[in-house]
Amino acid sequence: MNKINPQYFNIFLVGFCFLTIYTSKAGMNIALALLLIGHLIALRNFKAFKEQVNQQPIFIMMYAVFTLALIAKSISFSDINELATTFRKGAFLLLTPFISLLLLKKNHLDLAKNALILGACIAIINSYYQLYLMDDWSHFRVQSFWDVGRWSELLGYLFVGIIPFILVKKNRPHLFISVFFLIATLGSLLIANSRGAILVTAIVTFFYLLFHHRKLLLLCTTALVVLIVAFSQTKPVSEFVDRIASVASSSNASNNARKLMWGNGILLAQHHIETDPVTFLFGTSTKELPIKVVEIINTISSVEEMQDSIGTNISIHDFHNAYINNINKNGLVYFLAYITLLAMLAKFFWSYRYISPSYAWAGINLLSAYLMLGVVYSNEMEFQTACLFFILSVMIAGCLKTNNEIKHNAS
Repeated sequence: MNKINPQYFNIFLVGFCFLTIYTSKAGMNIALALLLIGHLIALRNFKAFKEQVNQQPIFIMMYAVFTLALIAKSISFSDINELATTFRKGAFLLLTPFISLLLLKKNHLDLAKNALILGACIAIINSYYQLYLMDDWSHFRVQSFWDVGRWSELLGYLFVGIIPFILVKKNRPHLFISVFFLIATLGSLLIANSRGAILVTAIVTFFYLLFHHRKLLLLCTTALVVLIVAFSQTKPVSEFVDRIASVASSSNASNNARKLMWGNGILLAQHHIETDPVTFLFGTSTKELPIKVVEIINTISSVEEMQDSIGTNISIHDFHNAYINNINKNGLVYFLAYITLLAMLAKFFWSYRYISPSYAWAGINLLSAYLMLGVVYSNEMEFQTACLFFILSVMIAGCLKTNNEIKHNAS
């Protein structure tokens, strides 16, 4: 039986992994398994791989945070199934260094970018097709291959991540195609109709253009205002504007539900500080969390009374906030380590802003969007988090590759 050629396997691995990010949750599971196999193969030459990892503190920190996640779950007396789930969900920390180094080989970086864009194109086209199939366009929220929450978050990452590349294009045909793709992405994000993702995408884009392309910012802002005023009386536009404006509404049921869940999460953390410091430091098991949340709620009210007061349901399994989730589920130790990793990533991209501006600013935009979305989304250790880190691996590899090329040309 012929052995699999490692070069062909790596090409397939890169293409398949980045193609599935926007198109398939099942595909992502398969990609994670294949990447773990690829990682094990890379470890056959452990000394060389270790030398590459040791050159980048962010890679060392990713391995450390992944290890801490497993240790935290072990200390919180989680069962073997929860440990396995943590391993699977946190595997992006283990695999991002491997992917980043893999993308430095030959044409792997271009393959990853092309596969990522191809997958995104397929998913965006599917979202428009889903809109076409709808009979009732009132109060619509259009998804694609992912559920609407994850889909809108991933679209936000796509939009803020590709802007730094599009705005430096000189070739007119390429620029036209890129702008068309950007508009299609924005349209898909708008019909997903997710307030958090739309607002965060707008904020990150605003500040990027403010620092880099002020004339374009003025043009886009003017065009947006004109369009909103011109079509403000049409039902889809008026409903969309009302939905975005509802973010600041104190009478919005979704807003009030989030506030209650955040409050419950903060109360639970305070309770652990006072009565169970070990749990506060290392987290609560998934099975125990809803039980503890109900106990905390019962000290001040009841779940039913809370839900009746706002007219909608609240979750006792999740706090709809990545930061509160992380502290309660994984503990303060893991939370601080993870935040440190994000700070190190931000410092890494900032240090490359002149060497490789497109990749570096894309990385900064992505991290900014992720941190802001964490306030309203549970994206601390989920599939979309893995997708984000794999996209970040493209930006990391791009920065490193550009730096290597500069050093090579200078020598």
